[in-house]
Amino acid sequence: MEYKCLYDWSNSIYAGFEDFLKNIYSISVNYYLRKKENDSTDIVNFKLRKIREFVNNIEYYFYELIKLGYVKKSNVYFVIRQLISIELINFVKKNEMNFSGYTIGKRIFINPYIKDNKKMNAKQRTLLYSSHEYGHIINQKWKLDVIKQSKKIWENAKVQREAKRFGFDSNEYFVMGFEMLDETIVQDTAENVCYGLMKQERSPKIFKVKKEVFGDRPFLTNFDYYGEFQEVAVNFCKTLGIMHTQEKDSYEDVLKRLSMMAMKEDFSQILFEEFAGDITKLRDYFILFSIMGTIKDASYSVLDLNEGQDVTNKVLKYYGIFNNLCDYYKK
Repeated sequence: MEYKCLYDWSNSIYAGFEDFLKNIYSISVNYYLRKKENDSTDIVNFKLRKIREFVNNIEYYFYELIKLGYVKKSNVYFVIRQLISIELINFVKKNEMNFSGYTIGKRIFINPYIKDNKKMNAKQRTLLYSSHEYGHIINQKWKLDVIKQSKKIWENAKVQREAKRFGFDSNEYFVMGFEMLDETIVQDTAENVCYGLMKQERSPKIFKVKKEVFGDRPFLTNFDYYGEFQEVAVNFCKTLGIMHTQEKDSYEDVLKRLSMMAMKEDFSQILFEEFAGDITKLRDYFILFSIMGTIKDASYSVLDLNEGQDVTNKVLKYYGIFNNLCDYYKK
């Protein structure tokens, strides 16, 4: 079973991408066939079609990134280098069907039974969540840089003193704040990719409530998932001078600008330079990121990945401080 590409990637600027697509298809098919256990013939054929669909979706994703301006000559080699590092695409386990997908290291696991909703059919939502995971792969480089840098920041006594005053006893929630931005970036980009291929406008924003994160406080979003991060990330981004935002800028404009920056190899360094040279800003941004980390942690409680109510209470306690700090640095 050989993989046939949907697009022509023979241009030297995409060197290695076509070979990668063929290899990852072959590796993923062979891995599944070795692990398929007691799947019926119909299920085997279905899952083999799904693997081809997942690899097709890498092509759709990358093609649309180019079309939408995320990938340019200045970062094309970096993005390709990240994508071709994917080692395997497989399926979530039978007891994990509440997940659309997840990434462990360089291995991606996707739910083959993603269902349609009012906005998208099942195939389009599979593309959405495939794209979400491919985005995590692109962001892995700067996420590792954040972990290294955060350890150095935590060594600053003034940062530690301020953090502990808010109940943050390590750099853990600071790192998780970057992970919340990562989730926002990959979801917003995936939405743009899908709606771009569908040749449709993004759906309008609506108010939603997620009690596990914000209690009864509504938030505005047009995300298919992780909507609780969208408003928070936009508010944060408007504090950054490097973003050159204005208060009137739409969520979509702000987050696309952030996502385009995130597809640069030195993204974390660019962000750290925004606040690392000023001890007052360093302390304040440590708190901003840490509060975003509690929001990410509370969101994950829905999937039973953390302690639940305790972290929700922390969000409710500190979210007003987050907004006040954002308002201060927007000036």
